Amino acid sequence: MRKYLAEFVGTFMLVLVITGTLMVDSILHQSTANVPIVVFLIVVSLVYTIGPVSGCNINPAVTIGIYLLGRMRGRDVVPYIVAQLLGAVFASLVLLLLLGNVDHLGATIAQPGWGGVRGAAIEALLTFGLQLAVAMTFHKDYQPLTTGVAVGAALAVGAYWGAPLSGGSINPARSFGPALLTGNFSDFWIYIVGPIAGAVLATLVARYVLLPPENAKARTARLPREGAQRPRLVSNSD
Repeated sequence: MRKYLAEFVGTFMLVLVITGTLMVDSILHQSTANVPIVVFLIVVSLVYTIGPVSGCNINPAVTIGIYLLGRMRGRDVVPYIVAQLLGAVFASLVLLLLLGNVDHLGATIAQPGWGGVRGAAIEALLTFGLQLAVAMTFHKDYQPLTTGVAVGAALAVGAYWGAPLSGGSINPARSFGPALLTGNFSDFWIYIVGPIAGAVLATLVARYVLLPPENAKARTARLPREGAQRPRLVSNSD
């Protein structure tokens, strides 16, 4: 139960900080150029904070990718995703109560001409980069202490590059919270299909091309117990 609560709290903080920053920028009529920096900082903080408890997935697409990588038990996938979605919704609710319906609660909205299949492709590409960074933390020679920086940087770059086009979600939960509270599900499917497709593709590349053979056999290996002290984006068992 602790790992599910950690995912709830982690996703809550992620969505609260990222969408909250967009809303505050809108209120103050200032540039959103600071958002990628905020994304980097909150992800780094969360990886080292809840990573030892739940692995700090905080993203349904990442959870699916880690499962396909063989580093997560199937029975944890749905509870993780539910916890992440609930955390996102609760974050959007708190922002709605505190700041009002400003800037669509920081919703991810594709710019004209960048929705539909084109937008989904961009989201897939951006999530590919994120998931590849996550998957490679399982390399036998990887330095665990660099996990937060590597993953945070991958997400920040994706946010910087994708926000002006598809919205730069890279996370179905991050898009779900604002969409549910505002009732705006326009082009919402691209923030589900795109990130999941990108995460699956990156996982396959990492598992069968980049990771050494001993990592590819991870499914048959014993997973670490819950609370194992390693700051990697991996679900812990039991």
